Amino acid sequence: MLGVEPNLRVIRDVNLFIDDPENKVPEIRERALRDPDAKKCLEKSFSDLTIVWVFESLGHDLRSQRVSPRRMEWSRISISASRRFIACLYGQEYSLLVDLHHLLDMAIKFCCDEEVLFSWAGEVGIHSTVLDYYKRYKQIIELDLDCKDRRKKELCSRRNLYRLLREGKEEKT
Repeated sequence: MLGVEPNLRVIRDVNLFIDDPENKVPEIRERALRDPDAKKCLEKSFSDLTIVWVFESLGHDLRSQRVSPRRMEWSRISISASRRFIACLYGQEYSLLVDLHHLLDMAIKFCCDEEVLFSWAGEVGIHSTVLDYYKRYKQIIELDLDCKDRRKKELCSRRNLYRLLREGKEEKT
C-alpha cells in the first residue's frame, strides 16, 4: 500500500499519533529523541523542536481537519509537521500514511465528494501519491466508508460547510 512495507506496529503508531496524540506522542517522541539518526533528522527538519513537544497537546487529528479559510493554513502546517516527524522516525514512505489518514477522515466527513475532498486536499497539501491511491481505490474506499448511505442520510455537514465557505471565498476574489 503506497509503497509501504506493511509493518503493523508502525502503521498503528502513525494512526495513534494522529488519533490519540496525548497518549501516543510522548512515547514516540522519546523513542525518536533516543535514536541518534531520528534526532538528527528532526533537528534538520525543524528549525526548533518546539513542535515535537506541542504535538501531544493538539488533540484528536492534531487539529488538522479545518475547513474554514482562516484555519486552513493551520491544517497545512499540522499535516506537514506530522509528515516530517513520522518520516524522521519511520522513513519517508510511512509519512504518506499521515496524508492517507487525514484524507480518509475527511472523505468520511465529505461523504466521498471527490470535488470537495480534492479541493481540501490541495489546500492542505496532501501528497499527490496519496491522491492517486485514493482515485485508484475510490470504489472500495467509498464502500468501506459507507459514503452512499451517509449521503442519503444527509450526514455530510462538513461537505456542505466547505462548499459554502469556498463559494464565499470565490465571490470575494
